[in-house]
Amino acid sequence: MCPFHNDKGPSLSVSPDKQLFHCFGCGAAGNTIGFIMKIRKCEFKDALFYLAERAGIDINFDDTTDKNKEQKERLYKINIEAARFFIIT
Repeated sequence: MCPFHNDKGPSLSVSPDKQLFHCFGCGAAGNTIGFIMKIRKCEFKDALFYLAERAGIDINFDDTTDKNKEQKERLYKINIEAARFFIIT
């Protein structure tokens, strides 16, 4: 029974070892995160938070650290230089 379409038959296959699912009726397929995104109608990051909470894992996406700010600034400067290079050549 597939939760993604009106189905009464055994069309959904789940492989716990590979952490994959596939519905032979509607074609829905993917991994664990994709399943959560589809069933809960949420974005990737929200699916990660949901799964982490269920597993008791604390995820912290703190972008305010000095190291992250330095990395972002450096990548920004690299992108500007790359853009200048390709505009000139």
